[in-house]
Amino acid sequence: MKVFQRVLYGTSKQLISLRSRELINESLSQGVEVRYLDGKKSKKADFSDALSVGLFDVDPKLIVLDNWSWGTDVEQLLNQDTVSVLYLVNGVIPKQLMGLKKKENFEEPKSLSKKQKWCAKFFQKMVSRTMNGL
Repeated sequence: MKVFQRVLYGTSKQLISLRSRELINESLSQGVEVRYLDGKKSKKADFSDALSVGLFDVDPKLIVLDNWSWGTDVEQLLNQDTVSVLYLVNGVIPKQLMGLKKKENFEEPKSLSKKQKWCAKFFQKMVSRTMNGL
């Protein structure tokens, strides 16, 4: 599996959750070990433990950082290139993650007409991903 760092962010918690489940399930189907971190509760040692590789660890890893908080120190995750990381952010994308190339925005428009168009585009994109995966 190719190592990646990806950010899912926006105001729609449900869509972020749905997309993250797709990525996690895809990783699990490829034999990737998934490790979860809580951005509000995890300490620096938890990040180090999640990145650590044991003597008999041969499976690739995906770290899912959920529950982002502005005080979360992600330097350890950003400065490594051996483990995939999925950042889940409910709200605006943080400065620390702006430099990442793979970002998906799940920001719902406020007006009803824009929301209808946005939902239609999102649904089309979701269906095309599913159809391409078959």
